Amino acid sequence: MDIMTHTGLRSFRSEISRNVYDEAWLTVLAGKNHRRVHLIRDGRRIVVIDFNNEDFDVWGYISDSVSRVGYISAVLRSMTEEVHPKKKEPFMEVRGFLIYKKDSKIYWEMISAQDMMDAMQHDAVTGKKIKADPLDIYCGADGECLDYLGRSIVFVKKPSTVYK
Repeated sequence: MDIMTHTGLRSFRSEISRNVYDEAWLTVLAGKNHRRVHLIRDGRRIVVIDFNNEDFDVWGYISDSVSRVGYISAVLRSMTEEVHPKKKEPFMEVRGFLIYKKDSKIYWEMISAQDMMDAMQHDAVTGKKIKADPLDIYCGADGECLDYLGRSIVFVKKPSTVYK
């Protein structure tokens, strides 16, 4: 499968915005550093709340980190309206991104659902398999979503406005 490469931070922000329904968490990993922010939909706007500093510009952090390190990764965990029948908690759509700089431009690619599932179900240091979270739904660029067991699934989403 070909990986779709996109250009620019604005394009990345639009992708993130499209996948924040009500609430989400964005974790940005830059070298040995990481930052996590809470994203809340307020109509067409996404409000960013940092866990460490209320006045944190996550988009500036991403741009600066890519310029400094050369590449970063990001994980978006979006709360859905669908609730797990036994756990009575919402499912979380998990998406991964690679953001990098080439020829003084910022590019980004979305990680496939299968690769995201593999990454999230293995310890980053040891490589050992860890217990999967049954609330996690791994989504890729091709629109495919996999449950925690790797089965292809489809959620029927309520009609909504496309946010840009």
